Amino acid sequence: MIPSNIVNCADLKILYVASNSLMGLNVANQLPLSVTDLDLNFNLYSGRLEFGRNNSVLTNLYLRNNYYSGNIPTEMAWLRNLVKLDLSNNVLTSTLPTAITNVSVIFAV
Repeated sequence: MIPSNIVNCADLKILYVASNSLMGLNVANQLPLSVTDLDLNFNLYSGRLEFGRNNSVLTNLYLRNNYYSGNIPTEMAWLRNLVKLDLSNNVLTSTLPTAITNVSVIFAV
């Protein structure tokens, strides 16, 4: 889990917490609405990826080397500002939904 004192930072823009052995579920839904850059690479997050409209300001999302599983949700299309996405080295079972058209840099899924 991301510590609550970080989650409650209303003006937080960039959150890089890679390689910290963090774990939990649905981390994207725990973020302040202001976060544009999120790096959770090389942690222990697991479960299904879930995104909501509250994550719409994300521009860079790095979830490499975790244990996310299942399909990549079509709700990722709500991330209209997303430019870079890295979902590599997880246990995902689908390809990137075609509704996600705005991402210019995609690392292997």
